[in-house]
Amino acid sequence: TIRHLLMHTAGIMPLDFESTIGRLVGEEGWASLPPSGRLERFSAALQSEPLLHDPGGDFLYAVQFDLLGRVLEAASGTPLDALLAELIYAPCGMDSTFFQLPPERATDLLPCYAPDPRHELLAEEGIAAEHLPPPLADISDQCGFFKCWDGSGQGYFSGSEGLLSTVKDYYRFASTLLAGGLCATTGKRMLSEASVALMTANQVPGGGDMSALLNSGAMGLKRSGFGLGVSVRLQGERGLARSDGSGECGEGEYGWGGAANT
Repeated sequence: TIRHLLMHTAGIMPLDFESTIGRLVGEEGWASLPPSGRLERFSAALQSEPLLHDPGGDFLYAVQFDLLGRVLEAASGTPLDALLAELIYAPCGMDSTFFQLPPERATDLLPCYAPDPRHELLAEEGIAAEHLPPPLADISDQCGFFKCWDGSGQGYFSGSEGLLSTVKDYYRFASTLLAGGLCATTGKRMLSEASVALMTANQVPGGGDMSALLNSGAMGLKRSGFGLGVSVRLQGERGLARSDGSGECGEGEYGWGGAANT
């Protein structure tokens, strides 16, 4: 169901994702397809893959949101990039969020950095500071497995990754969710209050945590709840730290780290 897709519990995931993608990219006509055509072909290819578990039986991250992107395209008759612009960017006043970077904005693109675990590990071993690798590593090539923003990729507009944005735009998006779907900057509504409430409430059956979903543990979510697209902090859950270092999350806080913990 759509709910299973939103909770990453539909069981849909190629046994070997990279080989599936490699086969599709190598097929005749792939390179000439527009991004929506590629997404349609990828979604069709998944129909021949076996479910890896019964719907609701486990947690498999990412690809199921790509399928949601295709569902949105099929239901609306509109490519995903244009649909997101209409439903999200315009109401929130987000003028710097794209799947594909406009040529005139090329000089605005900055590297994406993440903490390099080697730095801390070697520092703990007593390696002199001058011999340590930098504390941050450039992961620009890793933060979108199938990105198409640079114009050279063979990707599609994905429901799970690939957008470029700015701090200002992301703030407007997040603060709109915080305000129950109404953007304070534009005065326009992105989602109904009821939709935001449903999305950010724990949807695990029986109000439980995700401990019964084996793969959730690998992502640190065993004791967490899950809404429709976001993890949700439960009462009594411990050890879930805020990304800004300001202590532990409070009950009901929700979010998702993203490929680069943005």
